[in-house]
Amino acid sequence: MSLPSNAIPGAVSRRLVSGGNSPVNVGGGGFGALAADPPQPSGSQSDSRLRIKGREFLVAELAGQQYVLSDDLRDVLPAYFTSKREKAKNAKWTSGLPSWSCSKVLVTRDWLERELDNQPIPEPQETGPLPSAACGKENAGQGNPTLVARSTSPQESLEDTEPVEDNDESLAPAPDLVSLTDAQKWSDEDGKPVELETRGELTKTGLLFRAADVAKKLLGTTPRNLRKTIYDGDAFVPDEDFIRVRQDNVTTIYVTFSGVVRLLYRSRRALARRFTDWATEKLFVLKAGDDNDRAGLAGDILGVPLQTALTILNKCPLPCAQVYLLTLGTVGKLRETMTIANANAADDHIVVKIGATTRGAATRISEHRLGLGRIKNVDLRFVKAIWTDPLLLFTCEAEVKQYFQSHADWIFRHSGWETWRDGKRRPASERSEIFVIPAKELDTVQKLYDAWQAKFGGGYADLLKTNEALQEALRQKGINEAVLADVHNERIRSRDIEIAACHREIAGRDREIAGRDRESALLKQHISQAEELHQLKMDVLRSKNA
Repeated sequence: MSLPSNAIPGAVSRRLVSGGNSPVNVGGGGFGALAADPPQPSGSQSDSRLRIKGREFLVAELAGQQYVLSDDLRDVLPAYFTSKREKAKNAKWTSGLPSWSCSKVLVTRDWLERELDNQPIPEPQETGPLPSAACGKENAGQGNPTLVARSTSPQESLEDTEPVEDNDESLAPAPDLVSLTDAQKWSDEDGKPVELETRGELTKTGLLFRAADVAKKLLGTTPRNLRKTIYDGDAFVPDEDFIRVRQDNVTTIYVTFSGVVRLLYRSRRALARRFTDWATEKLFVLKAGDDNDRAGLAGDILGVPLQTALTILNKCPLPCAQVYLLTLGTVGKLRETMTIANANAADDHIVVKIGATTRGAATRISEHRLGLGRIKNVDLRFVKAIWTDPLLLFTCEAEVKQYFQSHADWIFRHSGWETWRDGKRRPASERSEIFVIPAKELDTVQKLYDAWQAKFGGGYADLLKTNEALQEALRQKGINEAVLADVHNERIRSRDIEIAACHREIAGRDREIAGRDRESALLKQHISQAEELHQLKMDVLRSKNA
């Protein structure tokens, strides 16, 4: 660490008390010394907070000279501080207050102003432990205490690797790199994507970000501070929040997606606050928002207006009669929580729910989330719905239910208890509209729903046919537009080829003209030389005749 030549040490607290210890030999170019029994200051001393170059500092005046307490420079000049506080090692020092466990460093105000003019002021570090001033250590050569600083070079401060032990077989090699789109990358305060080294696979648990990039580009701290944050305590779980891999004969730390989220929630940086506010808002909408809020969230994700999202989720803008089909999950996940007692039900069988409503399937599904959705491991998913004439709704429902009940093995049987998401067991309600079907039968059921749609559509049949015709027309329009775009692009490519050929021909003619110009210049030069020679001969002849 390079310290200013006019920095002085001394056991000086933040409140410089009149009559306390004071550094001596202030006027020299080197460090001041503090004796075992320090003398009383000869001049007056006072302290106050002043603004220097737009920043506020504690300025102390000693013997007519203004000094700044170095602790206040951590954020503006971090290069002059260590990354770890050291205990005072000079036992011969005596101090006026027991709380003075570490020597303090004072720098002159003139030096500080010059440093602030020569280099930009970095943003304050808000993540990880703050560095501290160096403590005193006895200089064995002179017998006086001087400052000792643990310098950190740029390479060492950015270190995020460590050597791999030869016998360490537990570390796996680094996974392959993953390419992310700008929408999938983390963003900075201005919304611009941040380039982080990303490896693994594009899944919630498989995506890995290099810790050094996360520290420097996302959190605004050093990899060393990030490692300390990860390793200290039990907030970060290995293999869940971070992993260590073997890469180029060194151990490199990578942070998982959940680990980055956890780091952002712990950070006080403006970027982290922006992310946590956004994530908290989305979680609140998912957990406690109404249908309009959730539809708006879906619209934000899909990039469509709120009303359009509501129309899509409700299938039609007005409530209509529907016979719907939902899936709750597989038997393997629900056998214990729903106490499924079907003897022939395999783990890959699917638990389905049928029902009828006159208010639209979206509204009924929202109600099922508050009922069936409370059962542990239930994952409600919409599969199919029949738009029926209201007069034919109950007839359609009865025929659908009769089909399911005709398969005796499909009828849902349970032992009378359910396990909810809160872990408590409750008596099960009668589930007459729930069935357990083989996974391969789900496609057959969906085809039957299409057939029932044609049979019970009633007044909706013509509407559905018109809708299908419009969809087909849109599909054909898309195909025609794609063909026209290909033809247009082909024409552009042909024109580009012709233009390039013309440019090459023009360049060739330019070279030919340039060659002719050179020949003409040489010919003119020869003619000029011949004329000069002829004139010289004529002058010689005239001189002889004369």
